[in-house]
Amino acid sequence: MPLSQEPTLTLSPNADAPSVSASGTWQVHALAQGDAMRTISAQLTPLRGKAGVAWDLSQIESLDHIGAQLFWNTWGKTRPQSLRLAPAQEEFFKRIEQAGNLGMTDSQFNLGMLHARGLGVPQDMEQSFKWFSLAARDGDVDAVKARDDIAKSLTADVVKKVKAEVDAWKPGTVNLAANFAPIGTWSPKFNPGEAIVTKDVISKVQKVLGKLGYDIGTPDGITGPKTAEAIKAFERGTGMTETGTINPRLLAVLGSQPV
Repeated sequence: MPLSQEPTLTLSPNADAPSVSASGTWQVHALAQGDAMRTISAQLTPLRGKAGVAWDLSQIESLDHIGAQLFWNTWGKTRPQSLRLAPAQEEFFKRIEQAGNLGMTDSQFNLGMLHARGLGVPQDMEQSFKWFSLAARDGDVDAVKARDDIAKSLTADVVKKVKAEVDAWKPGTVNLAANFAPIGTWSPKFNPGEAIVTKDVISKVQKVLGKLGYDIGTPDGITGPKTAEAIKAFERGTGMTETGTINPRLLAVLGSQPV
């Protein structure tokens, strides 16, 4: 696939108001070219969670979910105070935020932060407590602390009410085609990479597939028949060739949304 313009970051380290502008193609095929991902990661890592940085993504030529997720993770799972986007880019970040409604733990944490800070939504500590509670229920350690901090600003009755809502909450159905960025659909001969046999990685993938509604049994770090069939179903649902294995392509596609 021809690459029109490589992904680029320009950093202006102004002491009072540092800024970062992005341009080029921020899609998986471009990020996978040569050392692009390594170079971009090296630039983004020092900026992870850094406050007071002005971000401008409006000059990006094209963006997909994987590119958007790189920025989202760098921002500490919430929109920065100063952010300039092209209108079409709003959709990617709205989907990341909306993913909280689909039972995706990182996005639930993000929504907790958005409501706590009033970024893009009205400040609402009750809603913040709800989303942090849902993320904490799924094992997010940072969400546990955030939930407990928010609880201090709420009355006992409100905490009790929201806890009941959390206990009754069930995730919506995930539209795979709309929410995941498939890789290799442009070629039936695309090589998804060798099967990954690391037990910890397999276990994490099993948990993610379970959150997406697939029957994988108990996550045990072993790619058995149920896990293989779940992977095939996910690959079918996203329009990719079926392998039934945990490979680099699968990890990249699952990573295109914060499950």
